[in-house]
Amino acid sequence: MLTGPAWSQKLRAEIGKAVIGQDAVVERLLVALLANGHVLLEGMPGLAKTLLVKSLGKVLGVQFERIQFTPDLLPSDVVGTMIFQPKEGTFTPHRGPIFANLLLADEINRAPAKVQSALLEAMQEHQVTIGGQSLPLPSPFFVMATQNPIEQEGTYPLPEAQTDRFLFKLILDYPSAEEENSVMQRWGQVTVQPTLAAVSSGEELLSLRHEVDRIHLAPEVQRYILSLVRATRMLAERTGDPAAKRQLNFGASPRASLACSRPVGRWPGCGVRTTSPLPFCRNSPLTSCVIGSASPTRPKRRRSPPIGSSARSSNALRCRRQPDRPADPRPRPASRQLSAPR
Repeated sequence: MLTGPAWSQKLRAEIGKAVIGQDAVVERLLVALLANGHVLLEGMPGLAKTLLVKSLGKVLGVQFERIQFTPDLLPSDVVGTMIFQPKEGTFTPHRGPIFANLLLADEINRAPAKVQSALLEAMQEHQVTIGGQSLPLPSPFFVMATQNPIEQEGTYPLPEAQTDRFLFKLILDYPSAEEENSVMQRWGQVTVQPTLAAVSSGEELLSLRHEVDRIHLAPEVQRYILSLVRATRMLAERTGDPAAKRQLNFGASPRASLACSRPVGRWPGCGVRTTSPLPFCRNSPLTSCVIGSASPTRPKRRRSPPIGSSARSSNALRCRRQPDRPADPRPRPASRQLSAPR
């Protein structure tokens, strides 16, 4: 019978044919698959975020769909809509691209909030509602979204109710010099590209979930998770002292306790050994963990000058005042006055 470490090893080896480096990110993607969680990938353009998710869909051997989020996207373009059939005289549901095992929401922050909210029911309940009918999504079902930390003009930040549905938020970093050299050698050709094969299946993943559910979670780890989550609520409470400032706007919800406890049991299932009770919350430059709806207080933004202000006033806001210079002791030449021609 296939074990979790063997399954993780063969998937990482096959993904490594196309994606070089990012081992920690691939490891956490596999943990999210076993924990039945969704992942939000963030990184600069060109760091193979889309390629990583597409490669994962190929090696898993599941149905993969990609949606490019744009400002003019509609919710019906994601979940589907009702289509009128003239012969029967009835409406039938037309299923959208969300009916897949692995859904890539590319640049999810480019779409307005009404399109982003179309994923809430699917991510939490694994079903969508079209024309009053609740249609179940295929199993397994994952949503992996990407976003860029730059070019925030014309984007719509994800609401906290949406980010609360993601189990992990993984931040991709630049590759090393050796890894980038390997990327140039492997992807530098025009006609020859790396090819991937399906080494797993959805049924195999579902069977592995039953195996990792047998991993015992110690009561000490449960108490540690509970104290961590409840500490965020204490940091968000208002005190009687008006001078005291809150560290967080909101505390973590009970969903955070579940989000922290599920990956702990799946981490050994992937063959990863660590001494930290919460390895996915370690201080790492590559990863960060979204815990419930806890969000730090936002700093106040500096107001920009009004649209109708003059260039002189706007420059005064952008530039610092220069110190007064001493007067030049040299005499200035007399200016010539030109008389107008008669």
